[in-house]
Amino acid sequence: MYEKSFINYIKKEYKKLEKKKNNIANNPNIQRYTSYPMSYIVENAVAILINEIKKGKINCIIDPQLSVDKTIYRPDIIIYDKNNVIKYIIEVKSHLGYLNKDFSKKYQEKINKIKKAKQISLKKTEFTIHNQLKHCLVILMKANSHQNEENLNIPYFILFEKNKWYNDLNINFINKNKHGFDDFIKFLNTSSH
Repeated sequence: MYEKSFINYIKKEYKKLEKKKNNIANNPNIQRYTSYPMSYIVENAVAILINEIKKGKINCIIDPQLSVDKTIYRPDIIIYDKNNVIKYIIEVKSHLGYLNKDFSKKYQEKINKIKKAKQISLKKTEFTIHNQLKHCLVILMKANSHQNEENLNIPYFILFEKNKWYNDLNINFINKNKHGFDDFIKFLNTSSH
């Protein structure tokens, strides 16, 4: 149901990036060797997907700088309600790649510090943390994974099972296994909030 629009958004934005890479200032003498980062597009796509799943009844901020006890935390996506209560924190990765071996530990430490905060500031807006804050890691695809994701010890979801590139994603590669696309939808919909 949500898969097609999610895939189409990623593919469309990827094509725009590839075009941009090969068209710098309309000058054929200048080419960019590597692509612009896809991480922003993947974060945007996940936020759009979350908004569709939650039927527009929540708000997302992508890449916020949350001030917690004079420390800045930058989760990829926060989801909050109309009362500025943060209900979800989502970290997004295109793939696991060479993930730092301490990733799970540092991730959990960050989540615990955010959970303990009574209030969090973002620019001039004050947020509170829901007492049942939910959090997870969303991984677009298994491509380039150099570690076993089961060792993460944190809630995670891998949306595409096959090792495909952004422009090759299609509905046939949706991960229907445990910790897959459908489980992510359930995670967002089985909230006690």
